[in-house]
Amino acid sequence: MLKVKDLLRKFLYAFAGNANYILYGNELFTKKKILVKNDRIHFIKRMSLLPIEVDSKYLGDEEFYLLLIHTDNIAHFFHDVFFPFYRQWRKNKKRVCVSIMRDSFQREFLESLIDSKDLIFLDYDKAYSFSRLIVTPEGRDLQIYPDYQEICREIKAICFAKHGISEVRNKNLIYGRNEL
Repeated sequence: MLKVKDLLRKFLYAFAGNANYILYGNELFTKKKILVKNDRIHFIKRMSLLPIEVDSKYLGDEEFYLLLIHTDNIAHFFHDVFFPFYRQWRKNKKRVCVSIMRDSFQREFLESLIDSKDLIFLDYDKAYSFSRLIVTPEGRDLQIYPDYQEICREIKAICFAKHGISEVRNKNLIYGRNEL
């Protein structure tokens, strides 16, 4: 019964509603073309839309960043998802819609770097609709970013300052999947 209900819900999101984007779980139903590589979000093209109202929470006409973090691996969280997002967000700060699968570390980390009034935490099992959304690409290797060391130092400094931590060790930054 659950699979049939889920299938009907996906069918409804693909063919109905007014919003440009509908997010349900890790599936983003969209009329717009997505031009970034992102393995954590399943993009589903919305067809001709029927004037049927869908059951979703509408978050307004504001433009949001979408950050889906459905991994409990800290290295994958930072390396693949967070860093490419943060690099783009720090240049153009907007509110962020975040979906985290009940991971308190990731939530606290985000709250250390981004003002809590700019974070909107989404429930995984609810549908949300948006008119404008920024989907950031995933990364695989930080060395493709020429400024990755500077940004990692910035992230560390912001987190330490927010929590009143003073660093008493060597100032060298070593980054890799093993060191993280």
